Amino acid sequence: MVHQFFTQGTAYVWFMANLRVSERLGDLAVCVNERPWSLYCGEPPCGQLNPENPHVYNILEKLYKDLIELSSENEIFHIGGDEVNLECWAQHLQKTNTLYNYTDLHDLWGEFTTKALHKLHLANGGKQIPYVVVWSSKLSKRPYITKYLNKTNVVVQSWGASQWPDTPDLISDGYKNGRKKKWRETGDAACDPYRPWQTVYNHRPWQQFHLNKKQILGGEACLWSEQLDEGSLDARLWPRSAAFAERMWSDPQLDMTTYNIQEDVYTRLSTHRDRLVSRGLSAEALWPAWCTQNPGMCL
Repeated sequence: MVHQFFTQGTAYVWFMANLRVSERLGDLAVCVNERPWSLYCGEPPCGQLNPENPHVYNILEKLYKDLIELSSENEIFHIGGDEVNLECWAQHLQKTNTLYNYTDLHDLWGEFTTKALHKLHLANGGKQIPYVVVWSSKLSKRPYITKYLNKTNVVVQSWGASQWPDTPDLISDGYKNGRKKKWRETGDAACDPYRPWQTVYNHRPWQQFHLNKKQILGGEACLWSEQLDEGSLDARLWPRSAAFAERMWSDPQLDMTTYNIQEDVYTRLSTHRDRLVSRGLSAEALWPAWCTQNPGMCL
């Protein structure tokens, strides 16, 4: 299990926590609940860590240390880095009359990340964590990536999987890469359209782009929860996660001209789905049960 400690965006909870502690800590989060939210964050309620507050970095170190000790995991650590809104920081810097210090706010973002990485290093007893994962972003693009992200231990998790346009540059620049396959429930949103399990199963980035496999450390299937709750989670999560797992672990061959999925895949994953249902999970059906019971009649 890889824990993700989400920074710098989506930090509204830091504001709520600050209400419970001494005021001497100052503003831990800025742009809190700002409106219209679309100008200051990826989704409401807004809130982003305050890059000018030294207490933010001290708290990060303590939280990093707690998580490392609780999980006994010091080989891989995900520090987030998604949904950073520079307009939010620009508004804050205008209020503090420090905006003139930056001609490019990506440098402020990079400085924040550098300080956070240093605190993670201290939290791990001064030892380098071999794999520090960050989400792909504008900071992981040229020219910022080589300035602020060390390729020796930073892993960039690509947001858009094979279709992410920056992935070839990441690989050619020598960065390790984690791939993400995303899907979501029906509806218009940042990650639409909805992907069926067949799309997940056909995802083979190492073949499509002829990338250096040594730099692709793994992948993750992501399911956003904006349109999900406990009543629909299992049906959306399964069997898509099982399809993704088989692709990542055994990588069965496909007909590269049609990407047809063979009948044995349907049968195998459907059997696994039945096993999940017998254990109380409301996993979605892959195809009619009759097809499983009558091999060769459906495909």
